[in-house]
Amino acid sequence: MILAIVVGTILIGVIIQIYHSLHSNYLKSLAITRLESNAINTMLIIENYLQQSIKESISIKNNSQILPLDSTANSDEFIWFNQSLDCRQNSSSKFNWSGYVDINDIKITSDLINLTSPLSIFNSNQKDSIISNLNFNNNDIRIIFKGSDNIYQNAYKILDANSDKITIKRENQPLFISEIYYLSHNLISLKLQNNTLYLREFSPNNLNTPIRSNILANNISSFNIKQSGANTIFRLCLFDIDNVELCKSSSI
Repeated sequence: MILAIVVGTILIGVIIQIYHSLHSNYLKSLAITRLESNAINTMLIIENYLQQSIKESISIKNNSQILPLDSTANSDEFIWFNQSLDCRQNSSSKFNWSGYVDINDIKITSDLINLTSPLSIFNSNQKDSIISNLNFNNNDIRIIFKGSDNIYQNAYKILDANSDKITIKRENQPLFISEIYYLSHNLISLKLQNNTLYLREFSPNNLNTPIRSNILANNISSFNIKQSGANTIFRLCLFDIDNVELCKSSSI
């Protein structure tokens, strides 16, 4: 009888341990599934914004400083110029841009640069309704030439644009013009603060105060963007209340 009780007690203990282990594994599996779903949704949004970026402009924002991705500075915020894709080759836009410059038709004076952009149709004297509906205006638009080593210094403000002609101001610095350009009216940043990832939007006229700031995801333990050859790689790590963590990476 005593032996039966002892054996029964041992069996009950083993069963309880097996149940506890199965239950813990089940809860962990549920947590990973939730994290996986949240990670996929968040990464799709990030990937969409990065696809619209001017890739060469993706940088670290350290307070008021803009630093390259390979900088050793604190990297809790990443920023980039966003292409004005809503205006590109759009006949409804006053900045209907093609993205190409006739490199053989550039006129430079002491402080002005006049360019010809084939297949573009500009009318900067009128308000662009597309840009306006996004809560920006014509003064926010910048022209950025592909291949520039310092995009943030070489983001030119458009003084005048009519038909296929663009006039920009020549700054007191080395001049860089290439055959391919982008138009941008805003900058996007991703900032990790207190385990919350914020999606922020800036005007080129003010990189200190965002125009908008929205929560993209909570329970983020780390977020990073780095350059690897021609690929831009971003990595996102999420956690839940039971400290289960999931990390995922993607590239564009």
